[in-house]
Order: sequence, then structure tokens, then C-alpha cells
Amino acid sequence: DLFEGLYRSYQFHRARDLIRLPLPKLLSHCRKYWRRLLTDALADELKFKTLDIRESGLRRDLLHYSNAHWEPMDDIADDEIRYRARIGTITNWTVTQLTRHSQLVAEGLAMNHCVGGYRKWCQREESSIFSLKQQIVESGCFHYERKVTIEVYRPNRWVVQARRRWNHDPEPLELEVIQKWANRNKLIMRI
Repeated sequence: DLFEGLYRSYQFHRARDLIRLPLPKLLSHCRKYWRRLLTDALADELKFKTLDIRESGLRRDLLHYSNAHWEPMDDIADDEIRYRARIGTITNWTVTQLTRHSQLVAEGLAMNHCVGGYRKWCQREESSIFSLKQQIVESGCFHYERKVTIEVYRPNRWVVQARRRWNHDPEPLELEVIQKWANRNKLIMRI
């Protein structure tokens, strides 16, 4: 499976170097490779039927997700936003650009919408997808909760979609935060 992945990604020299290793070292390298891909996929919040890297189906899925990535949109870094609402309350938010297929799939599964299928548009640099998360404080601890998935049409820098869970429209506060983020990044709201 490892060699198939190397050939598909045109890494012929790497495959040639690995095939020269003694079998125990080659097997050790393969196990480390699949564990690293699994760790990355789990960090992106993907779920699998099994976590046993000896299962060929898991390796096939890991290879599929790891090979699908793209360059982030120019001059837009992940962002933290401290937002003061008109009524005086302060909320903290993050906006993260999703640049791997595994991240799109995890976002789509968590939000129950179709963003997991946007890989081709992202790879062709037509769209960029961002995840808006709100900081939630409970019992003195905090975590970030996904709130809105944002699509930006890259050629014109237009924010063309913003969808909550189940494809619902964003709440007014979320729209204000998105507008603030768009202004910071010279994006034009088209929603």
C-alpha cells in the first residue's frame, strides 16, 4: 500500500530508496508511516471503523485523505477574533482555513452538510473553506465549538456561503463576526 501511494504521487525515487532497505527496517518504516497518517486524520477529527493499521481498508482511506491537499488562500492566516457585541458582551472566535480533504470531511460530518465534497473546487483554487468556531467556557475550562462553515470564491475574494449545522443560516452575531473577519482580510461579503 505504501508503494502504491508513492507511485501515485510520483515519488519514484523514494520508492526506490525504500525497496533497498532490509525487510525489518522496511516494515518498521511502513508502520511508522501509517501511524503518522492515522494520527493526522484523527487530529482532523475523522472517525474510522477500525484503528488497526493492518486493515487494508483503513490504509486505503488514510492514503486517500492524505493525498488530497492544496495551498491555502494567499495572505489569509488563521485568525483569532475578540468580538464585543453592541450589548457589551465579549466573545472569542477562531477562523481556520481547511486545506486537506480530511479536514473538509470532518467539518462536513460535524456540521451535517456537504462541504466534504468541495475537495475538487479547493484543489482547483476556485474555493477556500474556513471554519468559524466560538470559544465556550464551562466550569472554568474552555473549548472551541464549530459554528459556521464559510466558503470564499478565491478569484474575486468573495464570501459566497456561510452555513451552520444542517445548512442553516448563521445567527446575526455570527454574521457580524464573519463581516469583521472579511473586512480584516479584504474579502467582499456576497451572502
